[in-house]
Amino acid sequence: MIRLEGRAVIYGEVWFDEEPPAHAGVDIIEYRCRPSPIPNARTATFLSLQTDLTAPPEAIVGGFHGGCRYLVRRAEARDGLRHEVIRDAGDCLDEFADFYDGFARQKALWPADRHWLSRVAVEGQLVLSCAWRGSEPLVWHAHLRSGRTVRLAYSASCFRGMESGYRSLVGRANRWLHWHDMLHFKEAGLECGAGCSPTSRRPSARASTVSSACSADSRSCTMNARFRPRREAGSGLRCAKGGARGTRRDPSLPYGRGPEPSASRVGPRSTRPCTTETGFPTGV
Repeated sequence: MIRLEGRAVIYGEVWFDEEPPAHAGVDIIEYRCRPSPIPNARTATFLSLQTDLTAPPEAIVGGFHGGCRYLVRRAEARDGLRHEVIRDAGDCLDEFADFYDGFARQKALWPADRHWLSRVAVEGQLVLSCAWRGSEPLVWHAHLRSGRTVRLAYSASCFRGMESGYRSLVGRANRWLHWHDMLHFKEAGLECGAGCSPTSRRPSARASTVSSACSADSRSCTMNARFRPRREAGSGLRCAKGGARGTRRDPSLPYGRGPEPSASRVGPRSTRPCTTETGFPTGV
């Protein structure tokens, strides 16, 4: 579980099929990207991309569209790229976040949520990867790993304003990095990659298959972990019950921020499905 300090409450994030501990020590539990909703919890439904990492490498790459396969092969053969996976992500967190913030300024996106990233790193669930050419980092990826599933949380590449040859190089490096990330996670025994496809296409309600990944329903649910507030957070909980909203980033909506869930008691409600673009790089 990833523990996050809010303005008035402590949140606990659990991802995919993970279950929270019996004594979580948090006020609100957020279930991210689950295949089925949690009873009596506020739920948002969206589409995500999933890649079966148990398939042979030939089957995975065979699902890429032809142009993507060509760019990956060219990057492999001609661009002299080096793949690095940072196992102790906390040591390189500032380097990654600085790179991403430069990319975000070019794209008018929110900067990296360093607090969320640091908490994921503390729990040992953050995996950083980078495509290098010589001593220059071309592309960075940040993944969240939970159980047998890994999800792309951030992707950054800075090439705006550069000459066309360099822009093409970075575009190939981004796809090449996705592919080598897949191979790394497959070798590590992971079974599912969420949002880890190197194609530039996004999930669509009209398409059941996009590149190598199938479009599948995912859900994020929010529910109270406690029926009574903890003493030190009691006054904050009462204020939050009025419906105050903050700007804490929602990791289910990559590269943006979502509203801070209300701490009021969550009862049975109707689910209003919505479709969002999730887990895809915007740097190519």
